[in-house]
Amino acid sequence: AFAKMPGRDADAAAQYEAALRLKPNDSLTHQRFALLLEKQGRTAEVLAHLEAAQRIQPNPATEQKIERLRAARK
Repeated sequence: AFAKMPGRDADAAAQYEAALRLKPNDSLTHQRFALLLEKQGRTAEVLAHLEAAQRIQPNPATEQKIERLRAARK
C-alpha cells in the first residue's frame, strides 16, 4: 500500500523487507520491491531482487529486464 503513496518509499521498503523475511520465495514481492528500488536508482539491489524472482518463477519479461539492466551497467 505504501508503494503508491508519494513520500512513503522508506515505509514501503520496510514493508517489502518484512514480507520477504516471512516469505523469501515470493516472486511477486521481489518484483514489486525491485520496482520501488528502481525508482530510487538502486540498480544493484534491483538486479538482486529481479534475479531472485527469476530463480523462483522464471518469466521472459523479467529475464529481459535483467539483461537490459546488466547491459546498462557495463
